[in-house]
Amino acid sequence: MFTAYLRERFPLRIFGPAAIGIVAAASWASTATPTPATLIYMIAFSALLVLQFRLWDDLEDRARDSATHPERLLVRTTAAPFRRALMFLGLANVALCGIDGWPAAVEVGLLDLVFYVAYRRTRSLVPDGVWRFSILLSKYPAFVVVLATVLGAPQPRRLAAAALAAYTTACGYEALHGKRRFAGVTS
Repeated sequence: MFTAYLRERFPLRIFGPAAIGIVAAASWASTATPTPATLIYMIAFSALLVLQFRLWDDLEDRARDSATHPERLLVRTTAAPFRRALMFLGLANVALCGIDGWPAAVEVGLLDLVFYVAYRRTRSLVPDGVWRFSILLSKYPAFVVVLATVLGAPQPRRLAAAALAAYTTACGYEALHGKRRFAGVTS
């Protein structure tokens, strides 16, 4: 069932480049020079972070998607196995960044807490467009910060520029994707 979810909502042609782009931005912001093995680890970690938050977004959108996208797997099935997968991904991501030290693990834990509060308290109070662009997409610059911390010694100005680039890219993609959905294009 999870494989079907991945095919439907996590296409590698979109999220693979996103994970690589996050790692590239984090690497540029860090003073460390990653080895090829470290880069592979970072790309996998980045993909798992993106997957965790994609799944979380989809779980939180089930009620809305039942009206707008009734064909989606998460709408047609029970959410319990996906909630367990979300918990596993969250714990795995904290553990993965904890391998290289606790600061990044704390950052991921705080990111999880912030988004938990955002989903539970803020989403119903903020219009959808504002929510999507001001809150939901802020996870991408946060991913850059976490990965740069894992790599080591991020340079503050470069980190700010890299995080801004990640946010701008996510906003541009979302704006283009939203226009395509409005025009009836589904890919």
